[in-house]
Amino acid sequence: MHKDEWGDWRDELDHLIVPPGPEVNFAGEYYLSKHGCGTGCFTYELTNLKTGVNVPDIYMFSGGEFLLKTKDGHPYLTELYHMPDSRLLIAEYHLDFDDPNKTETCRQRYFVLKNGKLRPISRTFLFCTEDREQ
Repeated sequence: MHKDEWGDWRDELDHLIVPPGPEVNFAGEYYLSKHGCGTGCFTYELTNLKTGVNVPDIYMFSGGEFLLKTKDGHPYLTELYHMPDSRLLIAEYHLDFDDPNKTETCRQRYFVLKNGKLRPISRTFLFCTEDREQ
């Protein structure tokens, strides 16, 4: 990551990224970033700041030019949640977010980073945590 001549943060491919915070933001030594790559297109990167190596498993959460779809046919977007010193990653899948004729729903799955690899530690729940708190 680097700052360009205008003060914007960019990755090694020169894509705009969210500026790094004052601390490592995932699992004590990783930086999780989300990059835009066009309308509706984004990619996540999880970089080990000690080695400079990206964790390839993170790409499963990225969204390309075409909407991702669940096995049962729902288009979705993924949001990732984490804490700076935790190896837990929570993936929220927001389904039918773009269809005005359907109510957006949420699914959730938990992952843990171990030995540089993301491993699922739960099944995919048909709700998200905030939905259950209501």
